[in-house]
Amino acid sequence: MRNKLLAAGAGLLLLAGCSTLQENAVTNAGVSNEGQDTVIISGISGVKTFLDIDDDSKSLIAEIRALEEVEQIRKALDDSETVKGNVNLTVPNFELVIHADGAEQEYYLWLAEQHPEMLAMLMKPSNPDVFYSLSQESTQSLTEVISAHRE
Repeated sequence: MRNKLLAAGAGLLLLAGCSTLQENAVTNAGVSNEGQDTVIISGISGVKTFLDIDDDSKSLIAEIRALEEVEQIRKALDDSETVKGNVNLTVPNFELVIHADGAEQEYYLWLAEQHPEMLAMLMKPSNPDVFYSLSQESTQSLTEVISAHRE
C-alpha cells in the first residue's frame, strides 16, 4: 500500500491506504462520443465543504464545444482510476458538466494548476463515496484546457 499526499489549490487531499485501482472507471458512466458533446467548466469558491456547493459558488470558465478539446477532456476522464481507501477532502477547484446524447454527467475536479506535479482527482457529486485519480498525463491535459480558457 502507498500513501500519497496531493496538494490541490490551497488545501490538501490525503489519500490513506490506497490499494488496487480499477481502470477506466469513468468510461462506464454512460457518456458516449456520438453527437454534439459539450463540456461546461466552472470554478468553485466561497464554500467550506463540497456539500455547500451551489449555483452561487460556481463561476463559468468555459462552455467547450470544439471537438478536439472535448475529446481531450473525455480522454483524461476515461483514463482515470478508482481510488480505494479513505479520502479527506478540501473544496474542489472546478465542476465539469458533460452533455452528450441527452445525458449529463457532473464531476468535481481537484486540480492544482500551479503545481502540475500533483495528480488531479475527480468525484461525481451523485456518488461522493467514490473518487478517481488521474494520471500525470491526464492532469496535464486538463490543466492545459482549463488554462487556455482562463486567458
